[in-house]
Amino acid sequence: MIINNILLMALLVICTIDLPAVIVVYGLQLYILPCIVLMCLIRGGGFPLKLFFVTASLSLIIIIITVIQKTYTPYPDLLWSYTARLIYWMMVFTLLVPFIQKTPLIVLIKIIRRWILIYSTFLFIQFIAFYLFHIIVDYSLIIGGQESRILNEVGLRASGLTAEPSIYSGIMISLLILLYLMTGKNNIITYIGLISILCTLSTLGIFLVIVYLAITNLYRVKISKIVFFISLSIAIIFVLWDFILKRIELFLQGGDVSNNIKIMVIDNLFNNESLFLLGYGLVGYSDKAPLYYQALYDLTLFGNLCVIFGVPVGFILSMTIFLLVFNMRICLEKKILIILSFLKITIPNYIFFYFFLVLLYVITNKISVRFSQ
Repeated sequence: MIINNILLMALLVICTIDLPAVIVVYGLQLYILPCIVLMCLIRGGGFPLKLFFVTASLSLIIIIITVIQKTYTPYPDLLWSYTARLIYWMMVFTLLVPFIQKTPLIVLIKIIRRWILIYSTFLFIQFIAFYLFHIIVDYSLIIGGQESRILNEVGLRASGLTAEPSIYSGIMISLLILLYLMTGKNNIITYIGLISILCTLSTLGIFLVIVYLAITNLYRVKISKIVFFISLSIAIIFVLWDFILKRIELFLQGGDVSNNIKIMVIDNLFNNESLFLLGYGLVGYSDKAPLYYQALYDLTLFGNLCVIFGVPVGFILSMTIFLLVFNMRICLEKKILIILSFLKITIPNYIFFYFFLVLLYVITNKISVRFSQ
């Protein structure tokens, strides 16, 4: 059991550290992760043959679509490497299913709680070091990587063990959602995680925190919960009011590059017939591609499906996901939380997304059994 706990913690560590450093991309993700997955496969006591067949079938479909997309995309330099990476991660994480299924819910809860606390601590250190001692702590630079995107005109926007604040916010809210799916309640660890998201000063993070609190506090309507949610929301907005105003002003003046390039992605998608019908594909951001290609896969899971596969196929896939989620044998509150988790951590950018899907698949199956009983 101790070995299994160590393996599970190692998986969380590897899949949630998203720093632009060679030791992370090549050391942890390409070399150490496969070894851990192999150990998990052995200790899981079985091979997920049916799921692996489904993954292989999806991979074949993706390859066929990629062949078609290569005929019209103007920037195909990274198309096949991105496609290969997507298929590789799908295959690798499918092998984890038996191991996670074998892990009791109580163990999953303990491991995820511990990592939320540790993960938050790294961000708090970064936040406190800058605002109290005027010291910039960039974990990527410390391990020999590139500079993280944590400084802007506002000051430091802490990102912890990730490259930018919005990525941290997406990963942390996903961990908190997994925890809530299993426990059905918020506790001190939850609020530590939520506070850490607010410390990123990410607009997305603030939105995720408020929506998460609304879903988990207002679903079972009680006066005390309504008062708590409204009071906390007002407090959050009051504390961050100056920052929110600056972000709005920056966007209206056209200086918010992050959101502006997303608008360009959508504009080109709907004004180019080939892109509209078949999508951009998994082209990534190559040296020759225009700047807005950086935002290709930063449009929520549902937007990304339209970007990658085209609007018709993307719409069908999005509706399929909605139907799958809302047909789960769990309460409506938890279904909405699952949809919320798809707003940031999406295909194919983050290795965490694939691990999150495995955890989500296993956890929802476990809690649906309890729900039906």
